[in-house]
Amino acid sequence: MQEKFVAFFDSGVGGLTLLAAFCRTYPHCPTLYFGDNAHAPYGDRPAGEIRRLALDAFARIAAYPVRAAAVACNTVTAACIGELRRRFPFPVVGVEPAVRPAVAAARGGRVILLCTRATLAGARVRRLLSERPDTVVVAHCPARLAAAVEENLFHLSGLSVSPFLPPGRFDAAVLGCTHYVWLRAAFERALGCPVFDGTEGTLRRLAAAAGLPPPQEGREDLSPRPADRSASGTGMLSETGTAAHLPSETGTAAHRALQTGTAFHFSQNTNICSKIGGQKGQKSPVFLGPSANFDARAYQLLQK
Repeated sequence: MQEKFVAFFDSGVGGLTLLAAFCRTYPHCPTLYFGDNAHAPYGDRPAGEIRRLALDAFARIAAYPVRAAAVACNTVTAACIGELRRRFPFPVVGVEPAVRPAVAAARGGRVILLCTRATLAGARVRRLLSERPDTVVVAHCPARLAAAVEENLFHLSGLSVSPFLPPGRFDAAVLGCTHYVWLRAAFERALGCPVFDGTEGTLRRLAAAAGLPPPQEGREDLSPRPADRSASGTGMLSETGTAAHLPSETGTAAHRALQTGTAFHFSQNTNICSKIGGQKGQKSPVFLGPSANFDARAYQLLQK
């Protein structure tokens, strides 16, 4: 029987945080990842353009045997999750800002929601905010923060989050963009309050959609590991992650062949995605698209 994949899509490297959490929880489940790094970030793009880019990416994902897919991008979830669900034959799960647990943790205090303009404009986020009229939720859209994560990915320890924050004190924070999750520890220090993201909730919904057992209660923290890791000693400091650099990541000839093959070809391929270490029998993610090798190297930053 042909293997079916759990697929992940993001505008760039943000969704790798969800992929890493899923693979730690379900290490033997085949996964694939498509990052549209060449067009990242999506947050300030018009809704019609976001929709077009997402549909094009999902058309490429749909060429593979997929059991369920995650839109690991708050912006795309807000812009067109409904259409993706109608157009494609497999379950599609979106990621949403973790407003509810943040409000509960704030205990009537102030909550800051950090997200992109496109996410904030979506009806789904407006609905989440309207559910808590008794709590002050300050929405803030940090200019170019997602782009800064892409550009500084391999040396995030040098990226300060303070210039991206508004003045004031908060009792809880919500990271409403998966790119921001890479900097979760830095936000915790800068804000001095609990910080929430949509990883755990999305993981549970994705597991249900894929027919997998739910994550165990009380298991390890699902947040990404790298927060302030640099790439020192990994041989990655030359990878700048800039827009100019990304188009050169076209993948090896073997990887291009992989994209047209069957599950057997996936298992036989030896490109960089197969070199990511793991426990015996663990499935390494398959990375798709022009930036596949870049995303595979970025994914290594999220490993223990």
